[in-house]
Amino acid sequence: ETLPITQQKPIYFSRTDSSGYFSIENTNIKEYKLMAVEDKNRNMLYNTKEESIGLVTSPVNTGTDTTRFDINMFLSDITPLKVQRTLPKVNNYSLVLNRNIEDLEVNFPNNDSLPYLIENGNQIKFYKTEIHSDTTLAQVTVIDSLGKKVELAPSKIAFQVARGKDRVKDPFSMSTNPESNKPISKVYSYRMTFNKPILKFDESQVILIADSLTHQPLSEMSLSWNKYKNVLTIPVSTIAKDTLKWELPKGSVISIEGDTLPQVVLKHPIMKDDDYGTLQGIIQDRDSSQHYVVELVTEQFKVLQSTYSSPYTFRNIPQGKYYLRLIIDENGNKRWDTGDAQQNRQPESIIYLPDLMLIKSNFELNDVNISAKGYK
Repeated sequence: ETLPITQQKPIYFSRTDSSGYFSIENTNIKEYKLMAVEDKNRNMLYNTKEESIGLVTSPVNTGTDTTRFDINMFLSDITPLKVQRTLPKVNNYSLVLNRNIEDLEVNFPNNDSLPYLIENGNQIKFYKTEIHSDTTLAQVTVIDSLGKKVELAPSKIAFQVARGKDRVKDPFSMSTNPESNKPISKVYSYRMTFNKPILKFDESQVILIADSLTHQPLSEMSLSWNKYKNVLTIPVSTIAKDTLKWELPKGSVISIEGDTLPQVVLKHPIMKDDDYGTLQGIIQDRDSSQHYVVELVTEQFKVLQSTYSSPYTFRNIPQGKYYLRLIIDENGNKRWDTGDAQQNRQPESIIYLPDLMLIKSNFELNDVNISAKGYK
């Protein structure tokens, strides 16, 4: 009854012992909300950014309930999304938010327009593409890291005035997935990510070379850009046996600021089937109306591969030890979502196969099944 717990201290409380056990006694007989907070600063309040929280979603009646309650803890930063600060420069203007975002839409009410993209997860960067001194009004709507749609207050984009004749530009760079010199399979999806929106990409100049012999221009492939025009995805199927090489001549890629990359050469060895393992199985006890995510993760819990179907198959797995886990995807957005104490919502369940699996090179591990009902 003392909610919200971010602002009011509880009337009845108990601190757990070292094993997590607690007991609350001598309460008035009525219904309560039962919560647990990792009270790091011992102020009897919930700090949403740093402290874990757990809850029992149903009301607890202290007159009739004698059940032992098990409360699972989770992190859930539900602080309102806002602009922390702005970074105006001569060539660009950034809105720095207080947490990461996944997507955004920008409307320019005054029929103006500026290129923009998401940078470093929590920054929205606008680019100045022509000389003008007017302020540009932007209405920004974002999807935050919790999947919530938030409309920010209107932003006035005002670039700094250049003091010299030449504008100093941020360096133009590119990264790839997989990285250069990393092995790739013969059928794969290649991604080039640029730190600025792209004005011109000359497909006829960019060449894919198989085994130093066969040249295939990019214009023969099916390309797809993200909506910010800074991430290019290229589906590739090659006959190469040993190596693949990308060649991007100088001038083949030009950014929205008019600068270009130097000549870029990217080499990748071809994966040998006998260097990698395969894992197959099904989701047992599954509900046909429920969505699931199956993930193969490393010992450090870094996701190696994901799939959303059953039966599942993971291929091209480097030799090593891995966990297999299943996410009960309640809202069907193909990712794990944390809980929200204010909305009385538990985090989505994650079920792990109990033991680490050893994946060996040139070996198939079949019938590795994971149950949607969990393990005891």
